[in-house]
Amino acid sequence: MSDSLRDTAIAWKVRLQSGAASAAEFKAFARWRDADPAHARAWDRLQHIGNLLTVMPPCTLRSTLARADADRARSGRRAVLKSLWVVGGTAIGAGASWSGYRWLPWQDLVADYHTAVGEQAEVTLDDASRVTLNTNTAISVHMDAGQRGIELLRGEILLRVGGHGRRQMLDVRDPAGGVSATEGRFAVRRTPVGTRVAVYDGQVRIACAQGASAVLQAGSVACFTSSGVGPPAPLSDGDGAWTDGVIVAQGMRLGDLVAELSRYRVGLVHCTDDVAGQRISGVYPVGNTDHALDAITRVLPVAVHRRTRYWITVTAA
Repeated sequence: MSDSLRDTAIAWKVRLQSGAASAAEFKAFARWRDADPAHARAWDRLQHIGNLLTVMPPCTLRSTLARADADRARSGRRAVLKSLWVVGGTAIGAGASWSGYRWLPWQDLVADYHTAVGEQAEVTLDDASRVTLNTNTAISVHMDAGQRGIELLRGEILLRVGGHGRRQMLDVRDPAGGVSATEGRFAVRRTPVGTRVAVYDGQVRIACAQGASAVLQAGSVACFTSSGVGPPAPLSDGDGAWTDGVIVAQGMRLGDLVAELSRYRVGLVHCTDDVAGQRISGVYPVGNTDHALDAITRVLPVAVHRRTRYWITVTAA
């Protein structure tokens, strides 16, 4: 890969992952990638290494990728991981301030368990509690005689917490605060605007990073930030349906349904403003988002435009 081609591919990656890329820029990227097989190879090469990288300033990403290329030629994957980890402190700091809540691949390096986009997994912890990880989720687990703790690095989890005669809390933490319970079943999800908690059995205590707290009972959902807890609301029938591999829409805004489906596939999936407010009901599989998108067109007067498999737009028919 030439330096100039590497720089161009990196520039596209940084822009597309910045969260500020427009539809026109995604279209321009697709034209560049498809214009020359060398462009496509450069992009694929960047994705392979990019899975281990956070979003970082172009100069840092460029030097890291060049070093990883050299290390791969010299010593293989282990050296690549080492070279990427050396810049981890810089990468994590830059990525955290730049992309906020968005996916930061360094989390996979420090997590005990993680899933990729479109994957789900279930693990059993040492205390027999069970954790189901939704798409694009990473957690670190801290279990010993003195604590039962989970750090939610990104994504969404469902916990089935068993008391087993123990009075010790299981605590789920993220930057906004913590959610604690001795037993019960509840879900915690990080979002751009705060942390969402849904309680199915038992009760949980929410403790915000800045001191506010609240108790949330079974059958309720609430969102919290570092400064406070929002008002609780009743669970909907579709809450938690992702554990069965579906999204249950009941009069849901089309824009919200498309946003949920986009969590389960790589790339950009969005709908235009003129159709986003239409209401839709139904059950849509998260394991086959193409099927789900096609099903929408049979319910509403909309069309699905697939410019590439990574760039899909729902518009008026």
